[in-house]
Amino acid sequence: MVVKRWEILENLIVAFGCKSIVEVGVRKGDIAIYLLDSVRGIEKYYIVDIDFSVLNLVPIQKYGSIVSLHNMSSVLAAKEIPDDLDMVFIDAEHSYEACKEDIEAWLPKVRNGGIICGHDYCDDCPGIAQAVHECLGSEINLEYDGDVNIWWTRK
Repeated sequence: MVVKRWEILENLIVAFGCKSIVEVGVRKGDIAIYLLDSVRGIEKYYIVDIDFSVLNLVPIQKYGSIVSLHNMSSVLAAKEIPDDLDMVFIDAEHSYEACKEDIEAWLPKVRNGGIICGHDYCDDCPGIAQAVHECLGSEINLEYDGDVNIWWTRK
């Protein structure tokens, strides 16, 4: 049975009691919608993307103040969003430089014991693996989502 990326994230959120979550790179918002519909106890969900043109706002709006929308670059959003986050999920620009910038911007925002994670750790995106290892070392976990790997580690 293939486990989808949103199910991997759901498992991490539940296992580590994550209540404040940032998703960087949301496209249509499918993961946010799934997690907000499926996981009890999420207190704040920050949606960050430089382009909201395809974001499906209607189902997201029903969560009111739980959701905070940031239509800007990841690095700028990291300056606006409060510290002590439980989880940051990075699935934005897939170049080495952009992924490294994202990790460096968000890692200090994650509380001790929190999760930093991302998508597309695969041969098609070698810059992601390089940035992940440079910023986080080799002690990362990989979860296969039927397409590519989700990388994650605890701070």
